[in-house]
Amino acid sequence: MSRNPGRLCALPALSRTHHTRGSRGASGDPQRRLSDEFARIIVLCRPDCVIMENVPGLADNGGSDVFRRFLSRLAGEGYDTWFGIVFCPDYGIPQIQKRLIPKGLTKALLTTLIKKPMRCPSS
Repeated sequence: MSRNPGRLCALPALSRTHHTRGSRGASGDPQRRLSDEFARIIVLCRPDCVIMENVPGLADNGGSDVFRRFLSRLAGEGYDTWFGIVFCPDYGIPQIQKRLIPKGLTKALLTTLIKKPMRCPSS
């Protein structure tokens, strides 16, 4: 696997119902292992930009333990993270549903983007 592919997109199948039932958040939970594996791949590859898509319920009430752990791990590895919930038809996706879109950018990339002068196209 090459290091720093620039971007890493993934659709890990994390389901809110797997994270809200008592001991299901234990390290033996297959959903938690999937999230940890995705984080491990991010740390190994060090892409500048990470984006994923999932169910909005993961972010309810501050997010599931697994989701918060995932974002925390990225932050610990030098990523600024944020997420939003989008309505699919607004983006041309033929599904009448909302999706959670977590994103992460390396602090180095953010610094580069902020330092670059921005130009507005002339009218």
